[in-house]
Amino acid sequence: MSDDHLPGCHCCEGQQPRPAIYNDPGLPALAWRIDVQPGFYQRMLAELPLWRAPEGGPGAPRPLAKLTTREASDATVALVDAAACTADVLTFYQERIANEGFLRTATERRSVLELARAVGYELRPGVAAGVHLVITVEDAPGAPGVCTLAAGSPIQSVPPQGKLPQVFE
Repeated sequence: MSDDHLPGCHCCEGQQPRPAIYNDPGLPALAWRIDVQPGFYQRMLAELPLWRAPEGGPGAPRPLAKLTTREASDATVALVDAAACTADVLTFYQERIANEGFLRTATERRSVLELARAVGYELRPGVAAGVHLVITVEDAPGAPGVCTLAAGSPIQSVPPQGKLPQVFE
């Protein structure tokens, strides 16, 4: 038994691997985050006693093995909490960026524009509807010879029976 092993603490057992993340086809958004702040925090606290210096091999000492406090006021635990918050923010933005990489899950117009450009399609700016309008006027006795329509005059459809006319401007 190593002298950095604390009997009864179960700190040397390590963590179970995180479950794999799967996304079914057709979802409106991808679930891409590997964890959130509480999960990161608990996992990091559990791994503290197992940490070895980067240059150390399998038999290297574990300098944090005897750190048993889990008080939030402890500097080491506070640093772990800050790192967990940072990991939470990073995974949030990583998930947002991943969602912008697919047409179905993109929420920003620029993302769709860039995805379309990747396959050689260039979006054109939207335009208002336009139409060529022909107006027929019947001759009637006593009607004026010239009929002038001002620009922007409302024009309406002839509706079927029981329906309301649609006004076009």
